[in-house]
Amino acid sequence: MVLLFVVAGGAAIFYAQGYRLNLFPLRIQKIGGIYFRSSLSEVTVSLDGRQVEKTRHLFGVSFLFFQGGTLINDLFPKKYVLSLTANDYEDWKQTLEVKPSLVTEIKYAVLVPKTTTVFTTSSVTNFWTAGENIVLQNRSGALVSNNKALPGINILDKQIDGRVLSADFNKNIFEINLNSGRAINVTALLRANGIAGTQFSKILLEQGENGVVFMGTKNVYVLNLDSGSLQTARKISPTSTSILAGITLSPDYIISSEYDGAKNSSFIFIYDKNSGNKFGYINPIPGKTVAMEWQNGRLGLVQSDGSFFLGDPRQTNGLLKTASDALGFSFSGDSGLVAVREKRALEIFPLNGSLSENYARFELPDSQNIRDISWYKDGQHLFIYLTDSTMFLDIGDKLLEHYLRVSAAVSEYDSIQNRLYFKNGNNLLYRAFPG
Repeated sequence: MVLLFVVAGGAAIFYAQGYRLNLFPLRIQKIGGIYFRSSLSEVTVSLDGRQVEKTRHLFGVSFLFFQGGTLINDLFPKKYVLSLTANDYEDWKQTLEVKPSLVTEIKYAVLVPKTTTVFTTSSVTNFWTAGENIVLQNRSGALVSNNKALPGINILDKQIDGRVLSADFNKNIFEINLNSGRAINVTALLRANGIAGTQFSKILLEQGENGVVFMGTKNVYVLNLDSGSLQTARKISPTSTSILAGITLSPDYIISSEYDGAKNSSFIFIYDKNSGNKFGYINPIPGKTVAMEWQNGRLGLVQSDGSFFLGDPRQTNGLLKTASDALGFSFSGDSGLVAVREKRALEIFPLNGSLSENYARFELPDSQNIRDISWYKDGQHLFIYLTDSTMFLDIGDKLLEHYLRVSAAVSEYDSIQNRLYFKNGNNLLYRAFPG
C-alpha cells in the first residue's frame, strides 16, 4: 500500500509538473500548448487533420476558451498543422512547433470571407476610400460620393476623417469634406493670395487642421482654409544649391528632404509648427529622396539608389540604413512595424525592440508584380496589391500556408469599415472582414 502511494504520489507530481507518457516513441516528455486568437468566435479546430474536442481530457488533447483566445493544451513537443474552418470562410492552416513547457502563440488568425457584397452596379472606372466614404468615378470622369456630384476628375490626397483633395481638367484644386458635403476652391484662394500658375510637385491635406500644404522646388506654402490666408514656410526653403525633393506631414511637424545634386545627398529638416523652429538632421543621406513618411515619431525614407532609412531624425545618428533595394514601404500604425517592399522580397522591421523577435522576410510569388502594400487593421496582416489582383499575407505565416488571393482585380482596403473594395467589370464589390 505504501509503495502504491509513493508511485501514485510521484506520478501526480510529474503530471503536475507537465510530464506525460508519450507512447510514440515510448518516453516521458514535458508537454506544451498552442494558444490562438481567431477573428471568428465559432470555428472548427483540427490538429494534423483530426478535430479537437471542446472538452477537457485527463490524458489527451483538448481546447479551452479564454477571454480573447483559445488554448489547446497537453501537446507533446513536435510540429503540428493547426486548421481552422468555418462556413462561408476560406480555410486557415499553419504549421506550428510546440516546445516543452511553452505555449506557441498565434496572435490573430484572420479567416478570409468567401462572400462578396455588391456596393454599386453603376459604371465605375475608378474609386477611392476616405474614412467611411467612397468616391466613385464614372465613365465620363465625373466624381460622385454619397449620391452627390463632386468637383474634379481625380483624387490627389485623402484623409481618414473624410476630407479629400480633387483636381479638374483645368488644374483647379478643391478641398472636399465628404461628411458635410462642403467644397472649397483651393486654386481660387491661391490666386487671391497672389499665387497663380505655380507648379507644385506635391499637394497634401494638413493633418489635424483645416489646411493644404503645397511643395514646389524652392518653397512650401501652407494655406489655411478657414481664414483663406497663405503662409510661406520660409524656414523650409532650401539653400540656393538644393531643391525640395519631398515632404511629409504630422499634426506637429512638416518634415522636408532637400537634395543637393552636386553632393548627390539629401538633407532632412524638421519644421515645428507649434514653435516655428526648424532643425536639421546632422548627417547627409546619400542619393535623392523618392518616398518619405512620418508616423509615431519615426521617419521612413526611400532613396534613389534603393536605400531605406528608418529612425528618428530628432536624435543624433537617429536614421539608420535598414534595406538596400527598397521600392516602397508602409507603417503599420499601433503595432510598431514597417513593411518594406523590395525588388526581390518583402521585409518586416520593428520600429522599436529586437530585430530577432520581430523581423520577418518573405520571398513572395510574383514579387516583381507588386505595385503597393497596405496593413490590415490588426497590424499583423498585409494586403499585397499586384498589378491585376490582391493577396492577403499573415506576417506570422512563414511558409505561406494561408497566403490567399482576396481579389482578382485592383482593390483598396477601408480600415474603418474593415472592408476590401474591388471592381468586377464596371461594378464595385467588397468583402466584409469579421471583427
